[in-house]
Amino acid sequence: MKRKPWIWAGGVGALIVIGVVSVATYDAHQAEAKFQEQLRLARADGIPTTAAEFAATIPLVKPEDNAAPYYVKLVNLGQNDQPNAALFYSADPAALSKIQKLIDGAKEKFDLIDQAVSRPHCRFDRDWSLGYAVLFKEFAPMKSAAKYLLLRGNLAAAKGDPSAAIADFKKALVIARHLNEEPTEIAFLVGVAIDEIALRFLTFWAMKYRDQAEYRAALSANFDALPKPNERRLFSSELYCMVGLVDLTMTAKGRKSLGLTDEDLPSLKDRLMLRLLSRGKGKAEIVLAMREMWKALGMAPGERSSQMQKSDVDLTEALMAYPVAYEVCRGLMGGNSFVYPWDIDSAAFWTNVRQRHLAFMRAVCGPNVASKIKTDDLRSPYDGKPLQYSFNGKQIVMVQSPSPGSDDKPITCKIPADPAKR
Repeated sequence: MKRKPWIWAGGVGALIVIGVVSVATYDAHQAEAKFQEQLRLARADGIPTTAAEFAATIPLVKPEDNAAPYYVKLVNLGQNDQPNAALFYSADPAALSKIQKLIDGAKEKFDLIDQAVSRPHCRFDRDWSLGYAVLFKEFAPMKSAAKYLLLRGNLAAAKGDPSAAIADFKKALVIARHLNEEPTEIAFLVGVAIDEIALRFLTFWAMKYRDQAEYRAALSANFDALPKPNERRLFSSELYCMVGLVDLTMTAKGRKSLGLTDEDLPSLKDRLMLRLLSRGKGKAEIVLAMREMWKALGMAPGERSSQMQKSDVDLTEALMAYPVAYEVCRGLMGGNSFVYPWDIDSAAFWTNVRQRHLAFMRAVCGPNVASKIKTDDLRSPYDGKPLQYSFNGKQIVMVQSPSPGSDDKPITCKIPADPAKR
């Protein structure tokens, strides 16, 4: 009996479908096995691969030693206002009057701040499983708190009380150290900002009140207050955050949790193009690229540049296999074509900031404010050019080379010697 042609065609079609499904299933299993192996190697490298592993790197703190609840209370009070910068570094009577009024109206705020800085540690209760969606809502109030302390110190300095002024300066540094207990780049950058502001206040006092040597002594003792960054520690959450982002963008529920709408998604044409550009890479290659970047972060600055650039390219290509995650990362990086999460050379950034502090110390810690200082050892980590320093009798001006990829404007720092006469 002859079989009908359509039965043969149907059988062949079924075999083809089964074959395609089998190949796809096999490929998926292979890809997952490669991904899991890369995660195992990442853990062996010391990189957290889950939110729980990352959280475990943050030391536990006794409740009585923890400043975090007081900063949370500042958030709940809505105390995240930033004082007017026009009041900084000023001994003008009108400015001092405004500072006094500001302080008089912030008693509850200062009570919380003074409680916080009396605690040796700070550990916030965060849901690290949110990855890139974790909010750091305490950081703006912490920066504001440091500014309030320094304005209170500025008022004490104007009243001839260097001990009280320096005490508030040191309290501001405590807030910066509290931030440094959280292993994230944003915490490091906010801490740097606080250190910068605090040391500029101290420099101003040393310039303004030349008859009070306490300020110059404090500047000499604290010019190196900013801890050198441990870059691996600062970026230790990036791997699990990146992988988590990929997983979230692959489901409607996950995309909704990220606040993404259909209008935010790449077009079908863009998705196809990005997947083609990914050259078959996937999550295993994302982890591999981040492992290579992790190795580069352990190299000397002059040796790691080429490795970091290669890892950046590899990471970008692998992430293109997940177009929505790729576009989200580009948005996080300000629209850059690469998705490199380590977008700031923290060691170079720290070097530049430290050089400014050292220049401050050289400028004001002598018998008079120096018109010239030694700068040949204060060279930019970016282009090797020395810091430019000048003092015209009215203000200190320092200029440094900008970092690559910035707007190419020099970094300029000015501190007036006598704001009342500007």
